[in-house]
Amino acid sequence: MTPALQEEMPVPESGSELASLLQQPGPRRIPHMGHAILFALLSYVVIQVTGYALILAHAPHGAEQFRALAHQPTFRVESQALAYVLIIVISWLVFPLIWYQSFA
Repeated sequence: MTPALQEEMPVPESGSELASLLQQPGPRRIPHMGHAILFALLSYVVIQVTGYALILAHAPHGAEQFRALAHQPTFRVESQALAYVLIIVISWLVFPLIWYQSFA
């Protein structure tokens, strides 16, 4: 180690100081990977449910209407916009509640 690095790092002088340093909890990482996975799952479910619900609302009769509506660009943009708004609202309500809970 270089002398510059030795000056910056705290070196415990006794065993009790070392034990107290080791027992201190590390910094909490919020959000972490569990929250990212939960957000991805939430996004997938909301996008799928929103798309199917809008298709069923606009084309309740027949498979031909269903297929034609599913391929309309304006319908896709509308369903995606609605899904994004729902994801933002749900995330705004849910994630602050779980940021202080562990996944373990």
